[in-house]
Amino acid sequence: MRGQAGLARTYDGARFRGPQRRNGDRLEPTTWEDALDLLTERLAAAGDKAFFLGGSETGSLDSLIDEFMQRIGSPHRLRYEAFAHEALRAANRELFGIDSVPQFDLAGADVVVAFGTDFLETWLSPVKSQREYVGGRRDGHGHTVFVGPRLGLSAASADAWLAPEPGSEILVALTLAHEVARAKGVNVPELAAFGPDRVAESTGIDSQVLRDLAARIASAKAPLALPPGVELQGTNAAAFAAAVQLLNYLTGSIGRTVRFGPDHNVAGLGRFADLKNLAGRMRGEQIEVLLVHGVNPVYDAPQVDFAGAMSNVFTVSFSSASDETTALADLVLPDHTPFEAWGDAEPLLGLEQLQQPTVRPLFETRALGDVLLELARRLGRGDGLPGDFYALLQSRWGGGAAGGRGPPRWRPAP
Repeated sequence: MRGQAGLARTYDGARFRGPQRRNGDRLEPTTWEDALDLLTERLAAAGDKAFFLGGSETGSLDSLIDEFMQRIGSPHRLRYEAFAHEALRAANRELFGIDSVPQFDLAGADVVVAFGTDFLETWLSPVKSQREYVGGRRDGHGHTVFVGPRLGLSAASADAWLAPEPGSEILVALTLAHEVARAKGVNVPELAAFGPDRVAESTGIDSQVLRDLAARIASAKAPLALPPGVELQGTNAAAFAAAVQLLNYLTGSIGRTVRFGPDHNVAGLGRFADLKNLAGRMRGEQIEVLLVHGVNPVYDAPQVDFAGAMSNVFTVSFSSASDETTALADLVLPDHTPFEAWGDAEPLLGLEQLQQPTVRPLFETRALGDVLLELARRLGRGDGLPGDFYALLQSRWGGGAAGGRGPPRWRPAP
């Protein structure tokens, strides 16, 4: 869930008021003491057959989850997001040998071509993109073209919207690359079949429109092509992303408006195949306790039949509100929302941010970090761990880096 939804998430009427325990086909309220007793018992019995399925956790919580799973003797974990930029990462591996998601400089670009990329709505960091986009268009600077079937916020905010035939968007990227290469005197035989005249009929976009756009890109000082967003993901998504990155390479944008390092912190996210493998292990009774935080696989991956796999496993959800996966869980230990919790994050590798609560917890919820620390103590594996997650954060941020080096970064407000 994006940060912009934090307020609605905090005051969501569907939030759990406290822990829940399954009784037949229903979840019913229980106490934290009883819930933690039950989970402690289950984890102790599971041994090395416990598994943590989470989202894109970073920072101190990410490290604590790893340490907790190690301490209980079951270091099994999958970081999963339904849209983890797998196609873009695969394209970058193929083209540049780098398995990561770079930064795209909207503020520094004078021509932007977005291929179904909802950069103002829900792609990478929308807040950063919005700030850069507005800053880059001051004084009439910049020209944006959106290529995709849907007239969303990003398309409506662009200077031009091209809506090719569904499924043909990759041809637009390839013909633009063909024309840019020709304009710059670069011979790319693999692009010979993608001239504007050949592509026009398949895409439904006039060949002259394609030529004019390519000419604008080729003459730009700082062009930028944004790889396909969620709405254009499919079986050819990696090839599509590679075509867009090839266009960026031919325009000289790599290292300028497309920069690797510091990259978006997504390289540790698993793939769809990893989630499918997890479901198979659950069906094969290789997992006895599943801890779920920040993901909803029953909804996100119906083709995996995660709901069926959950019937073989004692499942614990830390979701603050009901969703398709939590509705099938055996135990719910609701987490605080970000507005109620201390935390930190590392959205870009090397860029750390501290988060502090803005409101007191509205209900009988507990921070996931506090729950893991309490479980470690109950299991006799808590030696050397701080008393609560706040203390862990304070210790980690007491120095200039995670290891405590440098000047203090934790300074109480006056």
